[in-house]
Amino acid sequence: MLERSYPLSIRSYGLLALIHSVQAINHLAQALIPAVQAINHLAQALIHAAQAINHTAQLLIHISRPILNSRSHKLNPQENNTSQTQNKSGIITAVKTPKDCTMER
Repeated sequence: MLERSYPLSIRSYGLLALIHSVQAINHLAQALIPAVQAINHLAQALIHAAQAINHTAQLLIHISRPILNSRSHKLNPQENNTSQTQNKSGIITAVKTPKDCTMER
């Protein structure tokens, strides 16, 4: 019975409500786009900062190798009570060791 007495107005208000709901969702989505872009830009900036730190570390390792190598040739591990090891990055470290390990056992 309602369809006969108010068919146009009820349908019209229903359609208008649906249209306005879709428009509201559209505006919210458009408002979120700059926020998502800003987060993306921040993420890219963090990636570039991490890459810069990584390259700086690699540069320091590359620069320090000749210095460490020249120092290692000057040292005599038996006289200085040290032994030298080289890790995967090529960094040479000097570790204090006893003069005679067999005597301490």
